[in-house]
Amino acid sequence: MSNEKILVNKINVLFYINNRERRKSIPYRNNLLILNWHCERKITN
Repeated sequence: MSNEKILVNKINVLFYINNRERRKSIPYRNNLLILNWHCERKITN
């Protein structure tokens, strides 16, 4: 998979979690940070 595709997927997932958490009105920053960390590891490995 190309890096561009990974980035697009990452952005889509971030938006999805962001919207879902907002609807539940729960703080979602931690989820975004954790997801970001997982994605960065996948790109580098």
